[in-house]
Amino acid sequence: MLEYFVDKFKIARKLNRIYRNKKLSLLQNKPKSFPVRIGFIVQLPAIWDKQVKIYEEAKARKDVEAFLFVVPMPKWDDMSIENNYEGNFFIENYPEAIRIHGNDGRIIDLRDYQLDYLFYPRPYDHYLPKPVRSRETMKYLKCCYIPYAFTASDNFNQGNIYHPFFDDIYYCFPAMPHVRQQMADFRKHELEKGIQKIAYLGYPGLETYLAMGETKKTDVVTWTPRWSYDEKLGGSHFLEYGNSFLKLCESRNESFLFRPHPLMFDELIKKNLLTKEEKEAYITALEQNRVQMDFKNPIDVVLKKTDVLISDFSSLLGPFFLTGRPIIYCDSGRIKFNNVYKELVNYMYVAHEWDDVLKYYKAIVEEKNDYLHDERISFIQEKFGSESGASKRIIDALVND
Repeated sequence: MLEYFVDKFKIARKLNRIYRNKKLSLLQNKPKSFPVRIGFIVQLPAIWDKQVKIYEEAKARKDVEAFLFVVPMPKWDDMSIENNYEGNFFIENYPEAIRIHGNDGRIIDLRDYQLDYLFYPRPYDHYLPKPVRSRETMKYLKCCYIPYAFTASDNFNQGNIYHPFFDDIYYCFPAMPHVRQQMADFRKHELEKGIQKIAYLGYPGLETYLAMGETKKTDVVTWTPRWSYDEKLGGSHFLEYGNSFLKLCESRNESFLFRPHPLMFDELIKKNLLTKEEKEAYITALEQNRVQMDFKNPIDVVLKKTDVLISDFSSLLGPFFLTGRPIIYCDSGRIKFNNVYKELVNYMYVAHEWDDVLKYYKAIVEEKNDYLHDERISFIQEKFGSESGASKRIIDALVND
């Protein structure tokens, strides 16, 4: 019986791909505007650091006209998207931002903007209103995608490579060369026909952090616990290290900042690993110890003021690493790094228990002995210097497409 459903799924998947390929082929000779009109859908401030550089590049150029479309996050109970932009990060910080709801409260028609290209922030269409999902917009414009994370494990890359969302994407810009090759192998037919393009031109999400550089201080220490304890997706140490972190904050003079993954508290409560009361009590304890908390700003705003990072397994490790600042990595042993991160971790301080965290904290913060510093900086310059200019190369690719 299971084989029957698997076969049915494969057939449906293949038919969907054929249908999408026909739609993509119709766009091959679509006349392009001048300036080239490029749209960006934005929804989560937490991942804006991956798109901001390419948006700024597009906005600054005379041969490009850029549009920023803001979509509120859906309600978790029924996934409905309300016409509510109160306190919205993008509306507050970008006067040119366009609300996805019109004055009548209905979803605007993106065709009215005569876009040539449209960037999606995540490969998850179900978080978007139906009229702006890739399966609809790919009928009249060319959809583009830049990953929302510099993924540390190929567990996540594999899911993205085969995701049906990518059947709709005309131009994909992977974050790593080996992922580009994996995607190209899977979509060989589409690439040969010229109906899809996949190019590694560097990762705009890294430009932000290369530009940040070092602070050469240890005044602000940030802890970023992961959201899950899942064997394939997890690696959190919040339940194990939460109280120890509080004690560390009580006894030290440094400024501490707490920025958990946006899903962490909801996930732990959902899995009955934490109660709502325990969550509120912990937040109160943080406040009493004068620990800063930032749940709203994009992560680059948080990390820009961070001198030392204590982090679980996370796609933040790579970008922050490029600032040259020290990282105390809390290894859970659950997830294996991909080849890129296997190199990076050699220049991090790897903690297997809280005593290790304390040991490295004392060395880096109290003794001012970041003994991996020089090797780390040399490695960054050698391996990642070419990431600068990624946003320009990507916009150039679309302009010259």
